[in-house]
Amino acid sequence: MQITIISIAFLLTATISLAVAVIAWRNRRLNEVPQLAFLLIVISIYAFTSALEVAAQGIDNKAFWMRFEYFGIAPIPPLFLASTIAYTRWQENWVRYLYAFGWILTIVTILMVWTNGWHHLHWQKLSLDAITGNLLYDRGLWFPVWVIGAYLIIFVGTVRMLRTAFLQRHLFQTQSLLILFATLAPWIGNLIYLSEANPVPGLDWAPIAFTLTGLFMAVAITRYGLLSLLPVARTALVEGMSDGMIVVDTEGRVVDANRAALFLLRHHGKVPIGSRLTEEFPILKDDLDDPADRVGTPVEIETDEDDKPRIIEAEVTPFFIGQVMTGGHLVVIRDVTRKKLAERERELLISELQDALKQVSMLEGLLPVCSSCHNIRNDAGEWERMDVYIEEHSLVEFSHSICPACARKLYPDSGLARKD
Repeated sequence: MQITIISIAFLLTATISLAVAVIAWRNRRLNEVPQLAFLLIVISIYAFTSALEVAAQGIDNKAFWMRFEYFGIAPIPPLFLASTIAYTRWQENWVRYLYAFGWILTIVTILMVWTNGWHHLHWQKLSLDAITGNLLYDRGLWFPVWVIGAYLIIFVGTVRMLRTAFLQRHLFQTQSLLILFATLAPWIGNLIYLSEANPVPGLDWAPIAFTLTGLFMAVAITRYGLLSLLPVARTALVEGMSDGMIVVDTEGRVVDANRAALFLLRHHGKVPIGSRLTEEFPILKDDLDDPADRVGTPVEIETDEDDKPRIIEAEVTPFFIGQVMTGGHLVVIRDVTRKKLAERERELLISELQDALKQVSMLEGLLPVCSSCHNIRNDAGEWERMDVYIEEHSLVEFSHSICPACARKLYPDSGLARKD
């Protein structure tokens, strides 16, 4: 073994990756952590075995550690994709198939490496660089297949991370940038290694690049709460809310939404991250086309569902992290149908009672009554019969008859007059 600056750099990479993996594992209550922790562990294995390969003397010794190196490097693509799926909550089915393909590619590649002496498909011949002493490969037929497959998987994950970082630049700007830098660093290292522009022939720069990955991840976790803030970790609290929650950026595009929001807005499918709010939820189009205009003013949206009224209340508030307003907005959705219908019934009952009380109260106070004919002077100054006036101003109805005294006076010879 010969300790060099390169081997020390690889050991440093392994140490950093392992330390960050431990930090991440301490937050294992979060769904995203296992994938991230396992990714950092295999990066540590990759860097550690690369250090042993660089320090080893002779082709056979270097080839021995190079085979172990693939236990670290081969699982990186599927684990990176798994971390991306968890971090961005990617739910398309085809991504699951790509993830399964990544593990198949990993297993086949490891088998190819350890059985290369039989078929020489991964490399045909090994040699040492005359100046650096690094191991050089005469690539076999399987190597480009593995490289293309691995790069395809990492590329898909990288595009997804870039898209998420762009969409969340106002809400989680620092976190997204750190994740972005951590994602791009190994790409640059690998491209240098595989290109003719490699300044040190045979030197794999990827483990050194992963040192930066580990550092960026460590800063994101310890300084900016990568594993404790939405959307990096979606806690049970958010998904367990009965109220719907939608986070939109300054362009009105959906950044996050919980299951309650999808249910209340009758959206069948996955969270439409990156789509405009009003395009994916047409029910909000007339009232929340620009959420910023509705800040602090609850909006009631009424629709008919199965010939029954349905009332939804949406409330928009600016999105804050600490004391800083990020520019995005939080839209809280509630189904207030029962509450509003009950309020309407109560208001209708109160109105009916008030109308009845008004009818009764009109007969209160002083009434101008004629002392002779007993007619009543109304508000217009006209005299009208007492029975007509009372019928108009109350719920009383009159039926007419004649009393015995009046019958004797008016009809003395009638049967009514003789009754007493």
